[in-house]
Amino acid sequence: MGLNIRTTDFFEINKAKRFDAKYFSLKELIEKFENDNTVNLVSLGKEGLILEITDGEHNGQEFFNDGILFIKNSSIKDFGISVFDGFYVSKEKHEMMKRSALQEEDILFTTIGHLGSAAIVPQGFEAANINQNLVRIKVNKDNINPYYLTAFLNSTFVREQINYLFTGNIQSILTYPKIKSIKIILPQKEIQEEVEKKYKKAIELEREALLIIKNTQEYIKECLKIDDIIHKKMKDFSVSKNDLSKKTVWLPSYYNPKYDIILNYFKDNFKYKRLGEKGFLNINSGDEVGSDAYINYLEKSENDLPFIRTSDLYNYQLDMCPDNYVDALVLDELKQNVEMGDLLYTNDGKIGEMAIVNNPSKVVVQSHVKILKSLDKKIPIEYVFAMLSIEEIGKYQAEKNTVIQSTIPTLANRLKDFIIPILEQENINKIVNSIKKANKKFYEKVSLIKSIQDDINSIIR
Repeated sequence: MGLNIRTTDFFEINKAKRFDAKYFSLKELIEKFENDNTVNLVSLGKEGLILEITDGEHNGQEFFNDGILFIKNSSIKDFGISVFDGFYVSKEKHEMMKRSALQEEDILFTTIGHLGSAAIVPQGFEAANINQNLVRIKVNKDNINPYYLTAFLNSTFVREQINYLFTGNIQSILTYPKIKSIKIILPQKEIQEEVEKKYKKAIELEREALLIIKNTQEYIKECLKIDDIIHKKMKDFSVSKNDLSKKTVWLPSYYNPKYDIILNYFKDNFKYKRLGEKGFLNINSGDEVGSDAYINYLEKSENDLPFIRTSDLYNYQLDMCPDNYVDALVLDELKQNVEMGDLLYTNDGKIGEMAIVNNPSKVVVQSHVKILKSLDKKIPIEYVFAMLSIEEIGKYQAEKNTVIQSTIPTLANRLKDFIIPILEQENINKIVNSIKKANKKFYEKVSLIKSIQDDINSIIR
């Protein structure tokens, strides 16, 4: 690696009241663009670009099991929105918060926490609202393409501005003036429209994949006749002293008959397998590498690997632009072997998020994530994924077995005790083929997003 040397005038250092090289390097690049007549560099706040910018309500919210989707800043990923985080507000509350109600082709941009992730609200998106830690941006489509702007906001060039010009190490928050100060490059409309075309196709591929998974879940429920089961919501129940003495788990949820009624139904009416059963699955945990080993997005090299944490699993996918990366040598030390086709399952925190690895790129997985590999050729990992995605199978067993360790919900090592019903081989094959089809669409979506990123980098270069 070569050593880059730059000089900066003392007057500039004194004026900026800072002494970090990357600040001055970025400032020099922006000045270069400004002096280049072939580059149309403008501030996001330039008149005629933004029609509206607003955040969500700052008061606390009351959440429900269903209603109007409520999106927090943690739900915004680069180019995507996590729709299964489970936060909903009442329709009445949503109508009171008209200012922050989402509309098609709004841009969502995070302003605190994971700064500077942008995603567009797709056409046909369900009614939704946002919290105060992200903003909703509506642009003038005559002057800038919202799909192109979303992609550009996810670029390294914008992230560097946020990190080195606006926030530094002092205040990690983006205010409206800072957002409007972001410099963007406006290419010809044809180039912007090409980005739009790819982005829309990526959105459609994700939508198709999620629909395939939903239809597969409905098919499984029909095969298992889940709708015939009596769902009993029990607020009060008792457990005998003898039952407690036979178990090592002393949790109210563990003895809730609501869960046992359904689990016993599966055991009584179908063949089933325990996940930890010998010869069925390999279940291993990821590793903690320590924050000292983290490499942030702006510092990473081409050889550094994504470090996958629980927050990096969303919509049955892996976020391939996570907050942190690690040196490839870490993988050699840990001996992790996450491969295409493995199932990742969040074991702590927000339990039960899943994704099948469908990208050949290597990753390193956090200890709060379990790595599941199928050993049974007749029951591929796609079948395990599909079964665990059913509420009455995966979610119920997760709720039954969750404990609070310090302040973090965890399954500890009880994932191996989960059971899944085993259908006839014909049904298994149909389910597996459907999930493979969905994963192929996820892979195509990732490829398109990478192509968009390459396009934006070419524009900046």
